[in-house]
Amino acid sequence: MDSPERDPNTSDISRLKRAIRTFQAFRSSPRADSMAKWGQRIITALILGIVTYQLFEIGWAEVFRNLPDQPLFYLLFLFLFVSLPIAEVLIYRQLWTFRALEAFKVFILKRFYNEEFVGYSGEFYLFTWARKATGLGEKQILKDIRDSSILSAITSNSVALFLIAILLGSGIVDPGPWLERVDLFYLAAMGLVLFLAGVLLYTFRSYLFSLPVKTAASIFAIYMGRFLIHNALMILQWMVVLPLIPLSTWLVYVTVDIVIKRIPFLPGKELAFVWAGIELSKVLNVATAEVAGMLLVQSVLNKLVHVLLFLLFQARGKGNDKGRG
Repeated sequence: MDSPERDPNTSDISRLKRAIRTFQAFRSSPRADSMAKWGQRIITALILGIVTYQLFEIGWAEVFRNLPDQPLFYLLFLFLFVSLPIAEVLIYRQLWTFRALEAFKVFILKRFYNEEFVGYSGEFYLFTWARKATGLGEKQILKDIRDSSILSAITSNSVALFLIAILLGSGIVDPGPWLERVDLFYLAAMGLVLFLAGVLLYTFRSYLFSLPVKTAASIFAIYMGRFLIHNALMILQWMVVLPLIPLSTWLVYVTVDIVIKRIPFLPGKELAFVWAGIELSKVLNVATAEVAGMLLVQSVLNKLVHVLLFLLFQARGKGNDKGRG
């Protein structure tokens, strides 16, 4: 008696499910965790090596001679540093009930984990804190963090696309040399993929996003306001050091910075921007030593303040624990 023929589509689906289960099991294994950590260290070391080589090319003495000495540069750095934690306190106050000062510390640590460790580790830290501080269920907390992250991504991506449109439309950046190398078929295929992705996101929006429209609009407005203020202050900070450079050049830098920060799981994003900024200075005919010194100071200051605040918060937390004991 002949055995019934198997449906090839069913067989393919079964294989796909097995592959997904195998991948999920591997992803949660200690080996995958170790590989991810080593991968991040290798990428960070590679970026650091490239930046170090660039600085050697410029000349360390030249870079140190051109470090920013304007007090306003450092004052603006402080405003830039606190802009995101303040905005996130305002955002999550619309979703949860908590003490603002305690939350401000939490959002500083959230950014520390995201920037100094693997991406989205800050969201995990926020989740563990919110379980104790808000009294909400885990599912609701995860939904709120997810929706806030989506709105943050929409904000930064929309601003990046707007800036790219300005740069291309005004002729500041000439796309000709790049477009000549790209086949029309690939451009059409990319457009189709983006269109289908948009249709899928719209179709399943209720599964991907749960905030009421009014709350989402309010959170989006805060993110957008903070984003525009932050980037305007960053341009002002750069103009303090290099006042003769046109605004259009700094718009290119801001666009590159936004794009780099949106790359998921990329370690050492600040160093990557230092690398990109030095290379951009050569293309845009900006004083390379001044740009290198300025971006290097920004990166070092950010890491230094992060580490100092982390150690301070840890010490205060241990002191409070001893006091309660």
